[in-house]
Parts: sequence; structure tokens; C-alpha cells
Amino acid sequence: MTAEPVVCTEDPARAAAREEDFRVLLGKARRTERLTPQHLRMALATDEGLDISVLAHEMQCCAWFDFRLTPATDGTVLLDIQVPANAGPVRGPAPEQQGIGSPEDILDTFAQIATGTSRSAEPAGEESEHHQQSQAASQCGCC
Repeated sequence: MTAEPVVCTEDPARAAAREEDFRVLLGKARRTERLTPQHLRMALATDEGLDISVLAHEMQCCAWFDFRLTPATDGTVLLDIQVPANAGPVRGPAPEQQGIGSPEDILDTFAQIATGTSRSAEPAGEESEHHQQSQAASQCGCC
């Protein structure tokens, strides 16, 4: 199966505002679980309300994402984010955003935001290829 490149069509001028909205939403995660390399599940707290409008925007600029919300019995809402198994590198709308990373890298970035972690534990100047791709993935404007 050939990997098909996917495109994020986010307007770079609006990217910063969208990034902050997405960080606020992912910051409500109480639990994260990577079910497969292409599937991330988060349990989002609803105690202070939950603005999911950012997901509608993401579905427009990154239609290759599959977002699903399901109420859970513990008072959270499960957010499942999936990407196609055959998705190739992500490209942004601007020429400098070619080769942003893989969809899996973007899911890694989402999980890092949700858990407040970072993959920057490598010694200075010796970042792993995966870390560099995750850093690039955060450049698409969605996260």
C-alpha cells in the first residue's frame, strides 16, 4: 500500500490562535492512551465545560483526521483521534511547511500536550529523529 501525503490547509495567519485553542482542549485530558500508532484516545474533563469547536475547525483544515467524541460513565468525554494507516507525510499550505512529519508524529504531539510531557530529554545537539519530526509536526498550525 502506497503512503498518500496528507495536507493541512490551515491559514498560517490563523495558526497561532488555533494552536492555543487546541492546547486548551488537550489540556483537559485526564488520561491518554495510544491504542495503535494511528489511534490516540483521551479522556477529557468536563467539569469546567468543554469547548469542542476547535475540533470542527480541525476537521476542515485536516480532513484526514477522524475525531470522535463519546460520553464516558466517569464524567469525562472520550476523544478518539485517528489517522489513516496509509497516510504519508503531512504537508502544510506554505512552501516552508513541506514535510511537517507523519500523522503519527502529530498524534505524539497531541499526547505530549495532553500529558504536559516533552521528548526533549535527549542531550543538547543530539535530538532523535523522532523528536525532530515531533517538533516539526507542531508547526502545522493545529497543535
